[in-house]
Amino acid sequence: YDNNVTSDTIIVPNLDAGNYTVTVTNLETFNITKSSDSKSFRVLKRSINITVVVEDNVYGELSVINVISDIDGMFSVNVGNQQLLVGVRNGYGNVMINLDAGNYTAHVNYTDDNYDINMTGSSFAVYKADVALSVEVLDRVYTADVEGNVFASVDGEYTVVIGDNIVHVTVLNGIGAFNVGILNVGKYVASVIFNGSDNYNAGINESAFEVTQSG
Repeated sequence: YDNNVTSDTIIVPNLDAGNYTVTVTNLETFNITKSSDSKSFRVLKRSINITVVVEDNVYGELSVINVISDIDGMFSVNVGNQQLLVGVRNGYGNVMINLDAGNYTAHVNYTDDNYDINMTGSSFAVYKADVALSVEVLDRVYTADVEGNVFASVDGEYTVVIGDNIVHVTVLNGIGAFNVGILNVGKYVASVIFNGSDNYNAGINESAFEVTQSG
C-alpha cells in the first residue's frame, strides 16, 4: 500500500490479520534531505462466535436452522448428509428444511484467516408423528355382510381385527373399505391397527357394533 501523506495520520482500512511494516519517507526538497523511518506492527485475529440453534420438532413440521454470528455473511451448515446455505444479516439468519424422524447434529463449516472462530453446533431430534385413525362398522342384521371403513391421516396399510377375523386394508386419500363377510349374531369390537413406520408411531383404535337377528 503506497500513499502520499500530507498530515500526521493515515488510515489504511481492512488489513488482513498478519505482520506488517510501515515505512515513512519524506520527500526531498531544496531545504530538506530525504529520510525515512520504519515500524513493524501486527493486526491480530478477531475472536468471533458462530452458534447454530435448532429446536426439537415432530415429523411433518419444518426444522428451523438458526445461525447466530458476530459477523454477517453466508454460512454453510451441515445437517445430517445435507449442506445448507444460511445468510446472516445483523447477526442472525435461518433456513427451514423437511427432515425424516431421527436424531441430528447441525454445525457450521466456516474458516477465515482473519478470525479466531468459536463454533457451537446443535443436536436435535425430529420425533415420529402420531397417526389419527378410526374404524367405522355399522350394525348389521344376520346374513348381511359386515362392511366398514378405516379413516387415517396417513395413507398406507392397516390391519382390522374383528374376533378371529383379520383383514388388511389399504388406505388411500384418507379412507379404506373392507368386508369381513357374514358374522354370527352378537356384539363385536372392530380394532384398526397401524404398525408404525420410520416417520410415524404405531397406533390403534376401536369401534363397537352389533349383528342382530333378522325379523
